[in-house]
Formats: sequence, structure tokens, C-alpha cells
Amino acid sequence: MPQSGQEMLEESIQNCKKIAEGLGQQNESWETSLVEIVEKFEELSDTFFFKTMPSVPVTRSQ
Repeated sequence: MPQSGQEMLEESIQNCKKIAEGLGQQNESWETSLVEIVEKFEELSDTFFFKTMPSVPVTRSQ
């Protein structure tokens, strides 16, 4: 079964957090940007839209 919008958002949050952890020593401005993105994603994750959004079906091109 395809991921729901909430599941995709949670996965994106976790991926951004992992990347940000490794950036602190290399590029502080990128780390700051990713932390801000994660904060926005976390705000969105509690909204009705993401809790109820069905997954987007895969389409076939012919």
C-alpha cells in the first residue's frame, strides 16, 4: 500500500534530521536551514490535511 501524506512527511522529517546532524561541523548555515525546514514540517504534521491526505497514486505514462 502506498504511503500516506503523513507517513511521507514523517519520513522527510527523519531524513532532514539525519542530514542536519552531520552538517553541524561542515556547514552551519545549511544545518540551520534544515532545522528550520524540520520545524515547519513538524508544524504541518499535526494539521488535519496531512492526517487525512490519501497517498497519491502512481500513474503510468504510455
